[in-house]
Amino acid sequence: GDVVLAGCTAGDPEDTASDVSAASTDSAGPTTTFPTGPAPGVTDDSVKIGVTYVDLASLGDIVTIDHGDYESAYQALFDDINANGGIHGRTLEPVFAPINPVGAEPADAACVQLTEDEDVFAVIGFFLDDNVLCPLETHETAVIGGVQTPERLERAAAPWFSPEGSSDFQAQVVRAMADGGELDGALGVFATAGDEALLNETVLPLLDELGIEPVETAINDASADDVAATNAQTAVIAERFESAGVDQVLVLGTAGLTWASGVESLDYRPPLRLTDPNSILACAGDQARRDLSVLDGAVAGNLYGGPENLWNMDNMQACIEKIDAGGGSVPEPDTVPEEDSDLWVAGFTACRNVVLLQALIEAAGADLNYGSFAAGADGLEVDVPVQPDPMTFGPPPAADGDPTAYLFDFDQDAREFVLRED
Repeated sequence: GDVVLAGCTAGDPEDTASDVSAASTDSAGPTTTFPTGPAPGVTDDSVKIGVTYVDLASLGDIVTIDHGDYESAYQALFDDINANGGIHGRTLEPVFAPINPVGAEPADAACVQLTEDEDVFAVIGFFLDDNVLCPLETHETAVIGGVQTPERLERAAAPWFSPEGSSDFQAQVVRAMADGGELDGALGVFATAGDEALLNETVLPLLDELGIEPVETAINDASADDVAATNAQTAVIAERFESAGVDQVLVLGTAGLTWASGVESLDYRPPLRLTDPNSILACAGDQARRDLSVLDGAVAGNLYGGPENLWNMDNMQACIEKIDAGGGSVPEPDTVPEEDSDLWVAGFTACRNVVLLQALIEAAGADLNYGSFAAGADGLEVDVPVQPDPMTFGPPPAADGDPTAYLFDFDQDAREFVLRED
């Protein structure tokens, strides 16, 4: 996800923008064919696009995060496309819908506004967890963005593409860790109840295929609302791991925070292998209260990243130039003061989503409808400015562009995960 809005309440992964649930690496998902008739939001000379973004200002004093100006970044990119003749003679007409990320109601209201009142062709941008199903399933409207899982893909009634990864991606992370020699010790595997299917249907069979036999496997199934019970259960699991000689722990999905909270009071500090570091990153930045020794020697798998690494990519620079020329602003991450350290997020997000949208509409051809939109994407290579290599899209499970998994090492001084250079 783009942003983690989690507080550091253990066992509450619902607050992170990267909740990833069960998956199977070989589930091809539905082979839905979409109608070729007239699509919403398309006229002979324009295409209406809904744009959602996280409305941090609506949170008032709860958070002090500032991502910069989403609307000016998106508008500059749409203006640039339109000034160059649009796509197949059609201009792109954005309709903006900022979303307060607390609760589902603001997302639902934005969804109804864009799909019913505005009748947009596609909604792109910010989707938290299952909120993506409102446009995709309830309103049968195409989407770019959100985290794909087999269950969500199964329910999609319109084309869905995302540059944000998928639950399928976590299997790629485990593979990358094995290739990097990061799973060679006495391995324990830890998950929370929400990722039980990911553990049993994907990760354990994959470890078996890789010739890796975990010494211990555990699921913390305490209620996520009961922090004391969750922490107590994690501590019991950790003591079991320690007595079994486990010297590294593979932590699935959003369980990083659950593990860290539960073992803080213990002396046991096995290096962690995290398939999704986002939940724990929310706490790494929380100066006040975290014992980060639990992250000593931690390795995480994620999409390509590090703000400065993304900034330095040629395709990102080309996009940022368009935003700057159009009156927007994307500061270089290393140059902004710590308290404004997220001001680049809006520009990066707009670049990623608009570049993908433009490529998909171009590939659909002059007769733009959901059938041609889905067909044009099959095998489509797109130079999305979040990956150093082109992403290749297609039907699920390639609807996330099959991104490469990269390994990151935790840097205690910087309190962040740093991309491992080859």
